[in-house]
Amino acid sequence: MRRSAIGSVALALILGVNIARATVGGPTVCDVLGWDAAAKRLYVHVQPENGGDMFGTVGYFALGSSTPSKLVSTKWGGDHEGSSGDPALLRRLEALRTRLKPLRRVTAHALPWTRRVLQADSLGTYLGDVPRFQVRASFERQDDFEFTTYVTPFVALIAVLRIPGRPERLLLFAFTGDPAEGGYETQVPALVVPGETGTRRLGGPTPGD
Repeated sequence: MRRSAIGSVALALILGVNIARATVGGPTVCDVLGWDAAAKRLYVHVQPENGGDMFGTVGYFALGSSTPSKLVSTKWGGDHEGSSGDPALLRRLEALRTRLKPLRRVTAHALPWTRRVLQADSLGTYLGDVPRFQVRASFERQDDFEFTTYVTPFVALIAVLRIPGRPERLLLFAFTGDPAEGGYETQVPALVVPGETGTRRLGGPTPGD
């Protein structure tokens, strides 16, 4: 099957790292690993579920920094095909997970209170043109978020998580962020700081870029 560079774009945009091309497209999911209170870091594992069989990338939000809402790559992970079963990576991931405190899920509305398509166009792929949307959505007690979605402008808030002893919240969104092969789900984490205002851009470039 023809290689698809598009399938790995979402992960690269989220963490700002170079991702190897996957053999086929696929969903990108996010596993929330937990909270390191001593280092003030909240860890997540972003995993591409595609034919490349990649481990993905571990990143963290540094709540003690001047940019707590920025997701930082740990620079370790498996960005090459066939790395999902790498024993060394799996041991390192498990060692990290065991020393972290889990987050508590908070009851929340999954669907946006408001959703507006700011721009619509299409992206050319080897399978033809795919509809592309720039979407602005607001959720309960949160400011607006903007996403680039494909095929459909639908966006959902699939989890709100509370950090032990902290006022910040971790939000986890899902939308069709990979246009390959008819579109695949992309999950994106976002740390929300109390008092934060304005529109947060998540998930891909603005249509037309």
